[in-house]
Amino acid sequence: MKRFFSFLALSILVISTSCSSTESKSEEKSEKPVEVTINGEWTLLKEQKNGKILDSKGKPTAVSIEFEANGYYVFFDKITDQKMIDSGVSEIQERYKGQYSLKGTDLKMNHFVNDSLITEEFEVQKLTADELVLKNKNSNHVEYYKK
Repeated sequence: MKRFFSFLALSILVISTSCSSTESKSEEKSEKPVEVTINGEWTLLKEQKNGKILDSKGKPTAVSIEFEANGYYVFFDKITDQKMIDSGVSEIQERYKGQYSLKGTDLKMNHFVNDSLITEEFEVQKLTADELVLKNKNSNHVEYYKK
């Protein structure tokens, strides 16, 4: 009988130890990695057209694009020249707005010019929390953005 109780106590100890070790493993697995999204305002740093890099430094405006979670975007110029701002010019000059869809690395952007619908297709070459690189699928144009 003494052996039976010793065996029972040892079994309970092994079971409780194995249960506690699996719980800690499940807690580790439940942590989700931070998801990077295209949503937010991105400012154009430079462009590459036909192998030539065009840097946007030194211009009185900064080209930006803002992607919203509801599928809409606004493409605009933000005035960076303090003399222009002091003269009363609005700091944001909207170029156009439209809708976008992102599926994997394929980004489609639709907007109207006069009465015509324009669709641009891009490949998202890089998307991190603070960097976005888009390559136009119809040309050799690559755009580099930062958040």
